[in-house]
Amino acid sequence: MTAPGSATQQADSTSAAVGTAAELTHALRGLPFASSGEIPVRPLVVPRRHLRARFEAARRFVSLISRTCRATGSPEHLLDLLGADPALYGPFRPAAYEWAWADCMSRSDAVLSGGVPRFLECNIGGAIGGVVSMHVLTRHHLARLGKKYAATDPLDVRAEQFADICRSLGREPAAAVLGTLREDNVGDARYFDLEIGHLRRRGVDAAFFEPEALLDGLGLPGRARYPVVLRHFLPVNWRDWGIDATPARRAAEEGVVMLAPESAFLLQNKKVLAWMSEGRPWLDAGDRAFLDRHLPWTRVVADNSVHYQGQRADLPRLLLSRQNDMVLKPADGYGGLGVVVGRATSAADWERAVAEALEGHWIAQEYVEPDAEPMEFILPSGEAFTCTVPAVHGLLLMGGREAGCLVRQSPAASAVLNARQGASLNIAVHPR
Repeated sequence: MTAPGSATQQADSTSAAVGTAAELTHALRGLPFASSGEIPVRPLVVPRRHLRARFEAARRFVSLISRTCRATGSPEHLLDLLGADPALYGPFRPAAYEWAWADCMSRSDAVLSGGVPRFLECNIGGAIGGVVSMHVLTRHHLARLGKKYAATDPLDVRAEQFADICRSLGREPAAAVLGTLREDNVGDARYFDLEIGHLRRRGVDAAFFEPEALLDGLGLPGRARYPVVLRHFLPVNWRDWGIDATPARRAAEEGVVMLAPESAFLLQNKKVLAWMSEGRPWLDAGDRAFLDRHLPWTRVVADNSVHYQGQRADLPRLLLSRQNDMVLKPADGYGGLGVVVGRATSAADWERAVAEALEGHWIAQEYVEPDAEPMEFILPSGEAFTCTVPAVHGLLLMGGREAGCLVRQSPAASAVLNARQGASLNIAVHPR
């Protein structure tokens, strides 16, 4: 812990931090992953030129993911190559439609290592986590900090994206959000109410629908009242909760633009990153140099040989011999679930994890040592402290536009920095 100056200064600083934490807790009430532990009391300040460079890297990263997937020919072929469960996906729309919209919303998650963003994964589709919390945190912090700092509100960018799409269709701005309060990490209706209210204030006629009410709410069959629908769900979740996704597919068949389409969830499969890391024939020298710099070595786990650090190696043996240098991830996982970090795992557990990975759909990724920097936190008890922590930077893009940077941090010694694993949510701001 650090003590800033005199006892009086420390007391004043702690009192201010307690007030800020109480305001943040209230502002985030009812939202997914609202922290009940250590709360960052200020945003992460990043120079604008650094933030701009990270977003440029994220754009190129997403573009390479899209190109890799399009190169398979069709969403159906991509699904087959990934070994994904076809039961999770309804009939795909024509490939031109799927590819046009698949990467319309993305969050590239990176850690900084030596100041360089290294992309660990990319979340793609309408169910990207943290967007509403980012909106709340952005409004809160900028109100406190005044005009010296700036940050992008993702709901502002989403409203612009919806409005642009509607105008391209010759329609007035109108969009529906398709989701459910049955989602296990949605605290209450406030989560969707915040988004709907903000869209309306930004000139977009908006409404929220549970799946069973979608077709009637859109006025289908016929001319849809809302020509754009945000698909705020993961197919695997709805299957596990027994929710029928047929209404979403029916709406797409009626010509409603579903953001994002079925294929989006294939693009975020981590096997795609392994294909990119291994190399594709169409990658040029610039692409390969970019991936070498920004994407850690990644391979699909299988009983085969791979190139690693300039040499050919048997992959299972490599994983066992280089345990401290490797991370195992479910290829279609999310929220940090199932991730096994070699250096944070016993040798026996690691050996079992490797054996399990060889039997399923997993990727191995080289561990990246993250940079760390100081952040002020406060505990529910009111104890304020500063510690040096790493962070995961989630670079959000909507329709190619910068839509804010979600930051996840934790002073706890956790190997996986993810909100589902207890990390606190924060945002990045930049000086004007």
